[in-house]
Amino acid sequence: MKDSNSPLRVHERRTRSWNIKKFVFFGCVLALELILIFIYDKSRLQTAKPVKNTNACEIPVSSDDRPLKTIVPVKNAQDNVIPVSSDGHPLKTIVPVKNAQDNVIPVSSNERPLKTIVPVKNSQDNVIPVSSDDHPLKTIVPVKNAQDNVIPVSSDDHPLKTIVPVKNSQDNVIPVSSDDHPLKTIVPVKNAQDNVIPVSSDDHPLKTIVPVKNAQDNVIPVSSDDRPLKTIIPVKNAQAFVISAYFDDRFPPPVVRIIGIVDRQQSNKRLYCHLRFHNKTISVEAEVDIHSDHFGFRYGTADLKCKCPGITLNSSVSMTTSPQNNASAPGLSIRNIMKGKPSHFTYEFAVCISVMFRNYSNVLHFIQTIEMHRLLGVQKVFIYKTSSSRELDKVLGHYIKEGIVEVIPWQITSFIDVSSSWKTTAGGELHYNGQLAALNDCVYRNMYTSRYVALTDLDEIIMPHRHSDWGELMKFLEKQHPNKEGFLFDEHHFCNSVDGNRFAYKEWNNVPGVNILRHVYSETVNRSSNARKMILNPRTVVQTSVHSLPPDVSKIVHVRVSLQGQLSKEALIRDTKLWEYADEVIKKTNKVIKRLIESES
Repeated sequence: MKDSNSPLRVHERRTRSWNIKKFVFFGCVLALELILIFIYDKSRLQTAKPVKNTNACEIPVSSDDRPLKTIVPVKNAQDNVIPVSSDGHPLKTIVPVKNAQDNVIPVSSNERPLKTIVPVKNSQDNVIPVSSDDHPLKTIVPVKNAQDNVIPVSSDDHPLKTIVPVKNSQDNVIPVSSDDHPLKTIVPVKNAQDNVIPVSSDDHPLKTIVPVKNAQDNVIPVSSDDRPLKTIIPVKNAQAFVISAYFDDRFPPPVVRIIGIVDRQQSNKRLYCHLRFHNKTISVEAEVDIHSDHFGFRYGTADLKCKCPGITLNSSVSMTTSPQNNASAPGLSIRNIMKGKPSHFTYEFAVCISVMFRNYSNVLHFIQTIEMHRLLGVQKVFIYKTSSSRELDKVLGHYIKEGIVEVIPWQITSFIDVSSSWKTTAGGELHYNGQLAALNDCVYRNMYTSRYVALTDLDEIIMPHRHSDWGELMKFLEKQHPNKEGFLFDEHHFCNSVDGNRFAYKEWNNVPGVNILRHVYSETVNRSSNARKMILNPRTVVQTSVHSLPPDVSKIVHVRVSLQGQLSKEALIRDTKLWEYADEVIKKTNKVIKRLIESES
């Protein structure tokens, strides 16, 4: 038996005691670590409180002392996009605050923040932010140097989407300016008072971008300088309306010529022009010149002439019944302010068509007429529109987009009981939907932009008989008549009840309107009843200027109901000149129909 005090026993006791001490020590350390972790985690979960009178970067709190999660840049880090909370979950970019009304940035279904801007793969235009499931985000982006950075809202106060696709529509784009910046919906015109959205025939604002189903007026018509048009303005306390203003220095003294419509029974009522230029206003009495061709109606087209000592760009004029300037009176931007003759023309030929009314729906005829005008050398067609069908509106939108058509809203029916005839016995107080005022405006509108202007109706085509297009026709006529300002063309009525036995395409059966290629039999010309239309040099015209020419040079193709009763085919004159252009007209017409009409069905 060994001695308990032997060196071996002493060593064993010391070793056992040391092991116990180590076990107790590490147990205490482990317990301490658990306590510290618990305290640390609890402190991380506590809400930050705002610190009074301090500039420290604390987390702001709402009115009920709940913390608002924010976006805090991380110092010396490159990716400061989505901050995270203490538990590693991403913070919401913007969280609705209790009792607050403006919670404008949406979150995804799992309440994770949507990225503000997400580049689109393999795309150069990263302008519409998208979420992880490729849905577009609604954002608020201030525009540089712009004052109105507001997202429009719907009637239920929800933000409207920036771009909303329309079913069966190809025009779902935001228009951009020449420098690719988005255009503002309503842009004030510098130094002008015409900052309004044009309205449709029922006085509702026109849609800004996208065609709306079952709506007739889906386009904002713009002038050649891309400014919104404001066409007919009533003069307060007078039975008078102003349409447009043009500077005219062709005859001394220079004047601002306002195209208007006035009540002939109040022709002695004084009107005053208030010219605004050089940061000042000059008021002068207007000279009222009512056109002679009013056809006996109460209202007539008039030139309201304002003498002016000088004029500058960005000038405007308003019309009142008082010599005292009224700053609130709506104004017209003054056009045609230029020095000298133009060095070149934007268009060789422009066509003025008046007036599209009665919910016009002759779609096939209209397409064929526009394509024929193109083949004859026309670069621009101006249409003064009161109303048209939904199908025709789609065609108008197509041609506006192509740049061949410009629509000027002509809401004369909102102000005057117009006649649909040139005879007073048909009723109404203004000749044929205000046609003469529209045509006079169109002549002055194109005075320095188009070499020639043609004045026709929707269903008429001036057809050369010796020449292939209008360019050759006008060279011939000007050589024969060097001092003439314009040329009249006899109108030939092609009966729409008599068929030419060609070009009966089944593809066009469902397109509303008349196929002009099938009607090649015309009545004999009755000069006492047949109208005439013209091509003229607009710079030589004050109101109208007419000259005749040999009838075999050119004629107007006017497909319509017979004016001479039901004549037999033998009693009519067969004229197939239009067929010389048939192949191109058919090809181009089919292209438009396929794109616009068939795509909807």
